[in-house]
Amino acid sequence: MKRQEIEQLMRRQCRDQIDIIFKQDDELAMYCSLRGGILYDCWNHRVDRKVEIWGYLEWADGRAKRVAFAEVN
Repeated sequence: MKRQEIEQLMRRQCRDQIDIIFKQDDELAMYCSLRGGILYDCWNHRVDRKVEIWGYLEWADGRAKRVAFAEVN
């Protein structure tokens, strides 16, 4: 999923924070926030609009679950 699609998804779900996982085999996620309709990473840079992003972390009861964007739709 590209950045623009993630931004639209976050707006529909009324979310302003997300932990994205760029590649399926990445061990760490990157904290990102939606500001002004644009997704920014933890270093206050815009997330690259051309990069394909694999998924995100979903938090429940203090535990993180890896979720692929392909499962979201």
